[in-house]
This record gives sequence, structure tokens and C-alpha cells, in this order.
Amino acid sequence: MVKVRLILVILGLFLIYSALFKFYLGPAAREEARTEEAGATLSFISQACKDFYAKDKSTQRCIEENLGIGKNFSGPAAGDCSKKQYFWYYVQEHKDARGEFIATRCLEGGKEPQGRKPRKVILKVDYSTGKENWSEKAR
Repeated sequence: MVKVRLILVILGLFLIYSALFKFYLGPAAREEARTEEAGATLSFISQACKDFYAKDKSTQRCIEENLGIGKNFSGPAAGDCSKKQYFWYYVQEHKDARGEFIATRCLEGGKEPQGRKPRKVILKVDYSTGKENWSEKAR
């Protein structure tokens, strides 16, 4: 009987701790984690473009289809709001040695919860110098 009570007390404390932890990691912290995920996906896309640049010395092949971005696509980057992702992705620019990749927060049609306000994470890369410029801290 004492063991059962002890287990119930421990379980109760765990549930209280879990509730407090969720409260502490409020919506802003969870949204920041989603932004970090978008940054990781943009890094993946950028690396794929870097591979093309290393081979061709050009970013001309850095188009969405070649980088794993597409509409109704279950790969690493959806080209529209997918029920599996919080952001959708596209290539803004790919010329010479530069690439610009954008993740836009889904306000509807994406993975729940939807974003409350428009938000973009932008990664600009110059492959000739290796310089990266992030629009906001995403990595």
C-alpha cells in the first residue's frame, strides 16, 4: 500500500512539473523552436545549392525542383503550406555565385498551430566567399 501511495505521489509531482514546464516554455519559446527548424531546413537547401556550385561554379541549377522544394511535396521542404510543416520554402534568387532562400511561416494550411503573424527567415549566401547572411537568428 505504501508503494502505491509513493508511486501516486511521484506521478502527481511529475504531472505538476510537466504542467509548469509547459507554462514556462510558452508560445514564444515554442515559436522560436519552429524558427530554428526552418533555419535547419534552409541550411539543408543551401548545402544542396553549394554542391551544385562546387560542381558547376554557378548557381543556375539551384532551382526549387533540384533542391527538394515543391508543392504537394513530402520531402524536406514544402513549396506551399503542408500539414507536415510550419513553414513553406522557396528560392528567391540564384544567379552567379549567390543564392537566397526563404522560409515563410504558414498562417493557414500548415502544421498546427498556425502562425499568428507573418514571419520570414531569409538566408542569403555568396558561394564564392562562403559568406552567409541570416535575416534573423535562426541558427
